[in-house]
This record gives sequence, structure tokens and C-alpha cells, in this order.
Amino acid sequence: MAETVDLGGDPPPGPDGIHRLSWFRVIGRAGVGVWVGCALALIGTGAAVAGLHPLPMAAAYAVMFIVAITAAMVDAVDMRLPDVLTYPILAGGVAVLAALEIIGTHQGLLRGVLGGVLYGGFLLVAGLINPRSYALGDIKLCAGLGVWLAGLSWTALYVGVLAGQLLLLVTGRIIWARHPGQPHREFPAGPALVAAAILGVLLG
Repeated sequence: MAETVDLGGDPPPGPDGIHRLSWFRVIGRAGVGVWVGCALALIGTGAAVAGLHPLPMAAAYAVMFIVAITAAMVDAVDMRLPDVLTYPILAGGVAVLAALEIIGTHQGLLRGVLGGVLYGGFLLVAGLINPRSYALGDIKLCAGLGVWLAGLSWTALYVGVLAGQLLLLVTGRIIWARHPGQPHREFPAGPALVAAAILGVLLG
């Protein structure tokens, strides 16, 4: 669930009237499990970007994933994906791919933009069909991830989307098995979507 966050302090109450903490304060409340997941994601990021060339491209993907992992941590703790983290992923992807294309080191801008539209659009349609499936923050996150994944290759996008759906399915089954009386219990999608994107870059 995405909300605009003011870096200067706590954001105003959301539509539900709940006053939410800023994203960096939310991370301070993360438990051991979230931090372990963060460590594993960072290790996966290192492995994924190690094979990317040129070096500026690898560095850009590493920074993007650090932002995405941060967003996933906020989602895991507070069930929301702040705009201040999801928008830079989208805008940064377009900017980086444009810069790489201008200097002639990588051709992927058009493919990346199409990937962002396809991935974000896929989640948007799914959310319209079933409002309980994806929140607006999930759609914004995947639009940004789609730019980076498709900007690398169509294979990376395909793996990222497919792995994301499989991870969400497994996560949902585990959570619902642990809470049999709540078959429609909501859970954060961000961690699974980001993990799948890392896998997409690793295999793409």
C-alpha cells in the first residue's frame, strides 16, 4: 500500500486515519527475520550484478536493488510501499537506460519502457479484477522493476515476473496454512517481488 512520505518527518495520516511512521523509522522496527531476509537479498544482489557490464551499469543496478530491498523491508513491517522509494526506482531506471544508450554502452531504453508498462499493467489489471490481490504500491514497484528487468533483457523480465508469481503463491500458502481461520489474510507482496527481480537479473 503506497503512501507519499515526507522525508522531513512523519507523513500525515492516510485515508484510513492511521498516522504512519516515516519509512526509515519503520525499518528500525524490523525484526530478526526481516534483517535476515535483507542480508540474503543483498547477497543475491551482489551475485546478480557481478556479471553485469559495464561497471556503471552494474553499480546502477546495485543501487536500485538497495532501494528496492529497503522498500520491501518497509512493506514487510508496515504493509506499505512508500512513494519516496518506488518512484525513484521507476524514474531511475528510465534515466540510467537513457544514459547508457546515449553513451553507446547498452541498448535497452525502449525495451525497458515497454517492460515497465507490461509489468505494471499486468499487476494493474490483476488488481482491478481482484482488489485484494495487489495494492497501488505493488503496481508502482513492479512498473519500476519492469523497466530495469526488461532494460537488461526480455528473459530477465520473464524470469522476474514468473518467479514473483510463484513466490507469492508459496508465501500465501504458507501464511494461510499458519492461519487456517483467515483464508483471505493479506500479506506484503514487496519482498517476493523484489526477490524475484533479483533472480531475474541473476538468470537474465
